[in-house]
Amino acid sequence: MASRLWLALLLFQLATAAPTPSEGSVEIRGVEAANAPVQRDTIIERDDDINWDRFGTNENSPLIGQPAREHRAGVDYVKALLDPTKQPAIFQLAHCSYAYSHQATTGTLSLWESGTSPLIDVNVAQGGVGDCGFGSSIGAIALTGHSQYLKDRVKVNGTTWEFKFTWKGEDHIVRVDDQLPAATGGENCNGFLGYQPAGPTTKSWYVPLAEKAAAKLLDAYPEIRSNPNSAGGYNAMKGIWPDRALALLTGQKGTQIWRQRPGLDEGIVKALEKCLTSPEPCVLGSSGVSRGDKLFGSEEFPDGWKAPHGESYVSAVFHNSTTRPNYWDGVDYDLQDAHNTLVPNHAWAFDKRKTNYTPGADLRKVRVRMLNPWGLNPKPWQQTDAKNAVDLSFTALASFIDSVFTLEDI
Repeated sequence: MASRLWLALLLFQLATAAPTPSEGSVEIRGVEAANAPVQRDTIIERDDDINWDRFGTNENSPLIGQPAREHRAGVDYVKALLDPTKQPAIFQLAHCSYAYSHQATTGTLSLWESGTSPLIDVNVAQGGVGDCGFGSSIGAIALTGHSQYLKDRVKVNGTTWEFKFTWKGEDHIVRVDDQLPAATGGENCNGFLGYQPAGPTTKSWYVPLAEKAAAKLLDAYPEIRSNPNSAGGYNAMKGIWPDRALALLTGQKGTQIWRQRPGLDEGIVKALEKCLTSPEPCVLGSSGVSRGDKLFGSEEFPDGWKAPHGESYVSAVFHNSTTRPNYWDGVDYDLQDAHNTLVPNHAWAFDKRKTNYTPGADLRKVRVRMLNPWGLNPKPWQQTDAKNAVDLSFTALASFIDSVFTLEDI
């Protein structure tokens, strides 16, 4: 009963907070949207100097189907966990070739930025293969100041790294060497098959080495995957839920919250507010465009959300991109900003470092941020100062995402 009263008060707060109309408002799908910054046909644009096919695709999301399982006869995957010379299977992309090669040719590889500092968000850079949920989980742990969990669960012995993962209360040790699947041929290919070593000043090798160790773990225990019959090796990294990744990496219990209704879903709103006020890391899931356009408030108010002065109002609109089909384009009227080619079926790390949230604030004026594990977005936005970030109002984000993955405690 208390939760229903809480949501009713929230709806009242949003409905009674009058928008500030601006000249040149545009009409989108029959709803006059206040505060629209520019006409729609002038904001749908993207940078064409980058081949975005190099980056993770929808197939890298844990939210969709998986390829056929790749069997390797005679391989004892559990025994291989402790043998650093046993490598998870790799596969070739259509236009790129990869093979294992040693990376520690001039000394040991540095796991952390500048050698000793905690992991930072730009150390997460997904390539053409990999799982967005796994990378976003690592990023979310770092963003909430819990990199020590990652440090405490890896041991270095020269060019061997020993990772500790926890699944259902049981610890599993996985050893890997310095060999990573590196590009050997093809044009415009990522340097490595999975996550890339990345950093603003020095390369951090933690994510690609942890990804390799996780691929071995999922071979040994396929029940951890969202689809136990999915392909093995690096293919297996296409199928792991973020709450499971968070649990594996920290030893804590993961949890997931799914949208139950369009618009202001109480569970999503409460989970997002908890992400803003609690220390636990959070990963957000975006849906596929096949589920239709998202018009905040349209399900509850088909004629538009009427503000107190009578004008129709909506916080945000998201629709199938006109420049990159099956991606999201959107307009955030709360922040007066456009968001082009947002990745669907994707996992994003929640970043609360730059939010202006305070308890009781008008949620339409609260700025929140999510980070793309690709390390950058197909299109930067005027009001976002980081190439891997997307800034949205709280209400726009609440209408956009379909799931929240987090830990019960940390």
